[in-house]
Amino acid sequence: METFSPKGIRELKPGVWLYDFGQNSSAIPKITVRDKKGVIIRIKPAELLDNKGLITTVRIGTPVYFDYTLKGGEAETWQPICQVISTLKLHRLMRLLLLV
Repeated sequence: METFSPKGIRELKPGVWLYDFGQNSSAIPKITVRDKKGVIIRIKPAELLDNKGLITTVRIGTPVYFDYTLKGGEAETWQPICQVISTLKLHRLMRLLLLV
């Protein structure tokens, strides 16, 4: 299994980061995070940026995102499990949003 690391990470606003992997790919995101219990991590894959530098899912055709609610305490590693692999096509960009 191949692992991709971001070529760039940019904080768009407090709690919202854009990870640019520098290439299109079909992949399943995997994250390791630590924060307080109840914080929701939302991952939104995309292929393009709009004129404001934010992700757009126009080419994907429908908004796709993955949510994970933290248990709190130790670092947690998570990846979505989905029976329809075609919905996991990540493309180049991922937005990570922390919802408290």
